[in-house]
Amino acid sequence: PFDAWRVGALDIPVRIFDISSGGCFVNSVHQQAPGREVTLKIELPLEEPISVRAITLDQWSELGYAVRFVAIEPGDADRFERALTRLAAGAD
Repeated sequence: PFDAWRVGALDIPVRIFDISSGGCFVNSVHQQAPGREVTLKIELPLEEPISVRAITLDQWSELGYAVRFVAIEPGDADRFERALTRLAAGAD
């Protein structure tokens, strides 16, 4: 899991699970309707935090919601890919 925040008028702390280049699962006590655009700031191992825009998908129980990433700045995308590559290789 990764620490993250849902960015808004108040940044809401969340936990990120099952992350991939296409999206993730957001563990949150705050429910979110499908089809909403959200911005997430995600802490990655050995990298600066990244910001991504995402669209909420279906609700899964009361544990949170899935999102599909729709936009990420090029510098953030580079850091994200490096972190995913390290994680896939089993490194911290």
